[in-house]
Amino acid sequence: MVREEDAASGEAPPPTVDFGLPAELMSVLPSDPFAQLDVARRITSIALSHRLGRLEAEAARLRSQLADRDAEAEDLRERVEQLDAALAVATGRGAAEAALLRSQLAERDAEAEDLRERVEQLDAALAVATGRLRRAEEEKEALLRDNSALSNTVTKLNRDVAKLEVFRKTLVQSLQEDDSSDNTAPTARVAATSNFSSAPSDEDSAFPTSKSSQISETASSVSEENSQVDPDAPRPPCPGRPHVFLPSYNSTPRMTPPGSPPRRFASVSPPRRHSISVTSMNMFNDRSSGFSGQHSSPFDAPSQTGRTRVDGKEFFRQVRNRLSYEQFGAFLANVKELNAHRQTREDTLRKADEIFGPENKDLYTIFESLITRNIR
Repeated sequence: MVREEDAASGEAPPPTVDFGLPAELMSVLPSDPFAQLDVARRITSIALSHRLGRLEAEAARLRSQLADRDAEAEDLRERVEQLDAALAVATGRGAAEAALLRSQLAERDAEAEDLRERVEQLDAALAVATGRLRRAEEEKEALLRDNSALSNTVTKLNRDVAKLEVFRKTLVQSLQEDDSSDNTAPTARVAATSNFSSAPSDEDSAFPTSKSSQISETASSVSEENSQVDPDAPRPPCPGRPHVFLPSYNSTPRMTPPGSPPRRFASVSPPRRHSISVTSMNMFNDRSSGFSGQHSSPFDAPSQTGRTRVDGKEFFRQVRNRLSYEQFGAFLANVKELNAHRQTREDTLRKADEIFGPENKDLYTIFESLITRNIR
């Protein structure tokens, strides 16, 4: 249209501008610019209406989505509120439980502290009890040792009492025999005859001589009881055994046990001569020619009839009182060896000297004189 008008007016058409529209669209456009503007307005309105419809649809869709989102947000808000309430409840409950647990923990701590104190007290009490138990064990061991020692002492004392009882009976019997012999005659029994006759004589000079002097060593009958009752307790003389007189010495000490009251004898009584029981062994049978038939009994010498004689029982009482059990047993064994002809007089004296020791030289002197006189 514009071209027709330009051609009609005789003016030259303006140069065409390429707007990037298709040729088909350019061919249908009116030539009048205002018509083209109207077409353009209409096309713009159509485009805007279409665009507006699409936007409204999009907005409706978005509103719908927004409503959905709002509903979801509301649900979420309600859930959040519920969760907040539950959290508050749980928090309160947890706080209460936490407070309860804290209180229980405090109580447990207090109980643990009490238990710790009790354990410390029990440890202290245990230490004290352990100390007491240790002391009690030590006292028990000491008491057991004391009990054992006391038992041994009681056993030893009972044994000593039995020995002393035997010794007392023997002493009483011996004293009774001495008293009876003092009342009848100042004589003692002698049984050293050649045929070992056990009948006692009234006088010492009545002993006949024999070819081989059957003299028994001075040993108490205690040596005979060594294997039966007590090697230390003396025994009264047996009537069937030979007896010998033992010379007495003025220096012989008393044979009274320690602590016993002194015995008083009448001064007008004659000197006592006691006989002691000895083992009936021939000490010198078949020894040597030195003790041949010319040897006479030690009681045949007239010079000995007026000599004071030793109390044999008193001598052995001295030996028993002044020597220990072991020494007295060794002395009796020494005498038995001599009686059994298993050792000589010199060996017997040497062993007796060792047994008596330097503190009992007087006993050794008496014993030596007895042996020397009996075998001379």
